[in-house]
Amino acid sequence: MSGFCFIGDTWCGANDGLLQQMLRDEWGFEGTVLTDAAAYPYMSQDNFVFNSGDLLLAIGQNELLDVTKESASGVIEMRRAVKNQLFTKVNSNAMNEIAPNLVIKTGIAPWQILGYSIVGVSIILMIAAWGRFVYLIVKNKKK
Repeated sequence: MSGFCFIGDTWCGANDGLLQQMLRDEWGFEGTVLTDAAAYPYMSQDNFVFNSGDLLLAIGQNELLDVTKESASGVIEMRRAVKNQLFTKVNSNAMNEIAPNLVIKTGIAPWQILGYSIVGVSIILMIAAWGRFVYLIVKNKKK
């Protein structure tokens, strides 16, 4: 994750020296670089993409400029960003033990069934206790 702050007068998400030269070239990092929440105008997606960033956590109307979306260099940089995101996914634990005959089952885990049961019993007990409380109040008012 790139920083929310500045190094000198350059935002970390648009700092070529930090993201490209040091992180990718010197340290050999091949994964996804993402930003913190891009909430301010200085956090430009264009600057981020052109300086080796891959995934921007944008808030609001922080869109790529037409120059980036339609220029050849912009398309190349966006392809690089997508490649880095896919590299991260393929080399993550999400892809461990994926085999041709593997069957992935979905459903409710046993611990979830236990949790739902505890919540259900608790709700029934609370309703019963509340009913008993109301019954006693009504009974005492009749006397």
